[in-house]
Amino acid sequence: MTHPERLLVLALVLAVDPASASDSCDSTSGGLLAESVFASRTEEEGLELYAGSPETGSLLRDINPGPDGSWPGDFTAFGGCIYFVADDGAHGAELWRTDGTARGTVRTSDLVPGAGGSQPRDLVVLDDLLLFSALTLPTGRELFALRRGQTRPKLVLDLRPGADDAMPSELTRVGSLVFFIANDGERGFELYATDGSAPGTRLVVEIRPGREGSSPLGLTAADATLFFAADDGSRGRELWRSDGTPGGTVLVKDIFAGPRASNPLGLVLLDEVLFFAAHDEPHGSELWRSDGTPEGTSLVVDIEPGTQSSRPQRLWALEPDLVLFEACRGSRCGAWQS
Repeated sequence: MTHPERLLVLALVLAVDPASASDSCDSTSGGLLAESVFASRTEEEGLELYAGSPETGSLLRDINPGPDGSWPGDFTAFGGCIYFVADDGAHGAELWRTDGTARGTVRTSDLVPGAGGSQPRDLVVLDDLLLFSALTLPTGRELFALRRGQTRPKLVLDLRPGADDAMPSELTRVGSLVFFIANDGERGFELYATDGSAPGTRLVVEIRPGREGSSPLGLTAADATLFFAADDGSRGRELWRSDGTPGGTVLVKDIFAGPRASNPLGLVLLDEVLFFAAHDEPHGSELWRSDGTPEGTSLVVDIEPGTQSSRPQRLWALEPDLVLFEACRGSRCGAWQS
């Protein structure tokens, strides 16, 4: 049955390697992951978990009965199941998983007993680990990991010891590492990397020494390189790249030369080329591209000629060679492509 009144919020199609499925999921997950899991809203159920196609999908489980919904999101394929975050109305937002059946759609753990929930975020897979940020009373918001075949996540490392939050965010896998942004209470927000173990969780480099921090943003994976924007305290927020080592974490280009920032935003990768919006004095805020080198970082097009800005935003990379974005020329704003 088609439900035209539903608002489709998220749909994704995931393929699974049956050899990688865990014992708890491999008997049923193949069919599920070859189809789709998504969140959809009705007036009666609120935002809940559905399976099938967006046109003909059906409710998989009403996790939080009633119109409030469970708000499932952050869907991630791992160990033959799909893991996600949802709130059943009694335990707060916690980590859940589904094998494609109502009975197999379960909360994996309750890191924070009660209605508050641990509020997991930024789920990312690193080999046999599911890494994410979560909030607990003893540790604050820190980095947690769930090992394949286990049900209870464990703290990776309390980067900011005690109940204060290190606030790990933007978990992004590049090769054998997951990069993230965090604040250890001494350096401000800087770039970190982890292999999923406590000894392997470390500051990559202190880009802006001191408590203010470089506040990295827009972590974007490109083969063996991470792109991001950061402020070193002398050149404003500019484009950087990292290979996970201190020496390999460098400024790509000072686009707005001097202390003023170009503020790279909306970083997306297309065929190993990074596209983003940035601001410089001659052109205002326009669309740029970079291959990770200073000479390979350049303006794509000056949509609003001169120092005025077209303000590109909502960049989407579409294979094989198309970038879609919104921009303005004069008073007319709309969709553009490059």
